[in-house]
Amino acid sequence: MVGLIDDAEKCHAVLERGLEYASNWGTAQVRCGIDAIKISSPYVGGGLLSRRFYREFVVPYERRLVERLHAAGPARVYTHTCGAIGDRLEDMVSTGTDGLECLDPPPLGDVELDDAKRRIGDRVFIKGNVDSVNTLLKKQPAQIETDVRRVLAMGAPGGGFILSTACSIAPGVPAEHVRLLAGIARDALLR
Repeated sequence: MVGLIDDAEKCHAVLERGLEYASNWGTAQVRCGIDAIKISSPYVGGGLLSRRFYREFVVPYERRLVERLHAAGPARVYTHTCGAIGDRLEDMVSTGTDGLECLDPPPLGDVELDDAKRRIGDRVFIKGNVDSVNTLLKKQPAQIETDVRRVLAMGAPGGGFILSTACSIAPGVPAEHVRLLAGIARDALLR
């Protein structure tokens, strides 16, 4: 992190090299016929990287990566970033990505789903926003159902929303809570 300030030129050189590796690997996968490819960018949320540094050290490289992957074939490209990303949603979309995940809600992150849908929901698909820790791990089934249905009510209108946990399922989440989430999603599809 200090290198971003002390030796930005070297950081850009490392990012150039990483871009080459990632685009070669990703392009090979797209050419093999995959349907989607995730750019995993978990450490560039607001808790670790300022928006100014995000724009300088992430956006240009992710944009070029997305362009190369799109040029290789029809696979969808989506970006995974954890935590506080509410201040950079438009910057993330500016890379040309087809979708964003995790959209961690407070207190895990800072993304309010209705705000994200309003700001970027017509340009990319959105995946996530169910709090795996404070909802799936800590709440009872009736409370989980209320939370999940609230997320669905915000995300589903207009399409482009994939109901999912925000990031991974937290360790210790009971299997029946995951089945409850899956059942609510299935019920919503059948309506």
